[in-house]
Amino acid sequence: MARDKLTVVDNSENLNTFKAAGIQAAVMPGGTGAGVLMTAYCGPNAYKTLRAAGIKVVSDVSGTVKDALEAFVEGNVAFADSANVEAHW
Repeated sequence: MARDKLTVVDNSENLNTFKAAGIQAAVMPGGTGAGVLMTAYCGPNAYKTLRAAGIKVVSDVSGTVKDALEAFVEGNVAFADSANVEAHW
C-alpha cells in the first residue's frame, strides 16, 4: 500500500439516507481503489461490504483528519475485525 497517496471521499450524500446507508457508503470507497477506510463508526453491513471489496477498516477514529492520518502512517492504528456499532444504531 502506497503511503504517499491519499484520497478523501465526500460521504455527505449518504449522511441522511434512511435505509442501507452503511452499504451505500461502503460501496463508494470500493470504486476508488481504496485499501483502507478510516471511520468513527462502521456497522455490520458496511463492514461486510468493505471487507468483501478487500478494504481494511480502522474504526473508532476521532480527532482531526491530520491526526488520524499521522497515526496511520506511524502504524498506530488497529484494523477492525468486526463492526463497532449495531445495525441502525
